[in-house]
Amino acid sequence: MQKIGYYPGCSLLSSAKDYNASIHAVFEHLGVVLEEVEDWICCGASSAHATDDLLALALPARTLALSERAGLSELLAPCSACFSRLLLASERMKGDEDLSRSVNAAIEPLHYRGTVEVKNILDVLINEVGIPEISARLVRRLDGIKVVAYYGCWLTRTMRIPPFDDCEDPQSMDRILAALGAEPLPWSAKMDCCGGSLGLSEEGLTQGLCRNILGAASAVGAEAMVTTCPLCQANVDIFAYKHKDEDIAVPVLYLTDLLGVALGCHLKGGHWRKKFIDPTGVLKRHALLS
Repeated sequence: MQKIGYYPGCSLLSSAKDYNASIHAVFEHLGVVLEEVEDWICCGASSAHATDDLLALALPARTLALSERAGLSELLAPCSACFSRLLLASERMKGDEDLSRSVNAAIEPLHYRGTVEVKNILDVLINEVGIPEISARLVRRLDGIKVVAYYGCWLTRTMRIPPFDDCEDPQSMDRILAALGAEPLPWSAKMDCCGGSLGLSEEGLTQGLCRNILGAASAVGAEAMVTTCPLCQANVDIFAYKHKDEDIAVPVLYLTDLLGVALGCHLKGGHWRKKFIDPTGVLKRHALLS
């Protein structure tokens, strides 16, 4: 079985526990062992890099050094923010010896030598597991369900680092959804920002962004939105719930939720109750729940 390092980050062990559960269920069915990095810490997300550049690099570098010490050559970070911070720290340290020395001095006695490849979940599913392997393991096709793939603004915009997919019109999630039998719809907001961590400090701005995203999904006839970022999922799902009486309130699912259904992972009933907009109606309409 293939083994990949796993960095859940803060959200997948708290507000996005359902995402963590579906990831583990899906990868187990796909024959991939996820080894969680022991003693990992927060990546710093936006708060650290808005405060101190060295701290913003040292936080993810510590986790990278721990991964390296554990003999892991790849590290999967499902959260778009975590993926971005880990990737940026690794690449900047590889390209700047002086910076690398400064960061390593900050994380002593650990030391990062730059040998870990940081991956996001779409890259792993497309380029390591592969569409043919996913298709071969399907036990239930998702025929008929109309969805939009929501990538968000961070996942493929990797700051002077070559992206794993087109940075403005990514297709990897659409390809996976199509392989499952779902109908991924073309739409205008797949890369739009949801407001990220501004949900509390700039609530009006965030609500406007989420309304635009949900409106675009509704306009093309989507029955659900599918994402891989826990912050995007939470922001858009909460806004949809606050406006659940409007016609824009579509459920917001993780890609691994639908993958889990298609692979026969038997996600527990309580799994779906973690969403603010209940997706079970849509799933039952397409005979996707037992």
